[in-house]
Amino acid sequence: MLIGALFDRWKSQRASALACTIAAAFAVVATSILPAPVLVRVAHLLPAWAEPRFAVFAVQALILASIFAGLKVRPGALSSTFLPREGLVAGAWFVLGTLAFSLLVTVTVFARDQDTGNLAALVSAWTRDFPATGLAGRLVLLGLFVPIFEELLYRGLVLGYLMRRVRAWQALAVTTALFAAGHDSWLLAGLTGLALGLLYLRYRSVWLCILVHGAHNLVSSAGATLLVAHLRDQQVLDWVEGPLLPLQLAWLAFVLACLARFVAEVFARIDGGPRRLLRQRAGFAVNTRP
Repeated sequence: MLIGALFDRWKSQRASALACTIAAAFAVVATSILPAPVLVRVAHLLPAWAEPRFAVFAVQALILASIFAGLKVRPGALSSTFLPREGLVAGAWFVLGTLAFSLLVTVTVFARDQDTGNLAALVSAWTRDFPATGLAGRLVLLGLFVPIFEELLYRGLVLGYLMRRVRAWQALAVTTALFAAGHDSWLLAGLTGLALGLLYLRYRSVWLCILVHGAHNLVSSAGATLLVAHLRDQQVLDWVEGPLLPLQLAWLAFVLACLARFVAEVFARIDGGPRRLLRQRAGFAVNTRP
């Protein structure tokens, strides 16, 4: 009888975990994956003064708000802290590693491709999708609106709310996979989602994740490229010629050192160590040592 009861409980937990996973996938598809291509196709129907990308985002945000209202979830309840100092330190190491990696890739591309456009041409190409607000609109979308939307969805709703019935590592795996599926570069998006998920599990602050996500977007999707393009226009990068492998390896070591420091900060001073953090229920916080 005891074995039968344990088996029934195990089946119930598996069914509950599966239901949470399906609900999480539905929330992501309904808000982040499905609407975008449909809305982009009809964006040309908007008035000339309207900003198509912001209109698409507004509809997605409305769908997400409807899900929050239907589940009676208050965004404020998704965080137990605001911006913890330890979390800011860990997030800074992640953003620094992101910046270093973006500079490494961008400098390599610019050094290999002599036909890469100058800064003016780059800015012009970027602003084609933002006819009303230009580069400022792109930066606001990347650095503010997208991080708020995605962190409330992926870390707040999926990781912090829907996945409370499973272990943290399971919730983190599902959230990371869904986050990667919603972006073009699956590998890089998956690694970013993993880092942001660890931040949320460790510090329980969706606002910290929003801040780090916004900084990450700005340095990886705009800042590094704009900086390298400007340096190239000023002929500062003319010395980058010949074999780049030694420089690339040294710079890559710096990137890995930054990311290793990020991981060390996340797992520091946890009673029970990393195992305790990853095996907890996703809805509960871990104890830390002073």
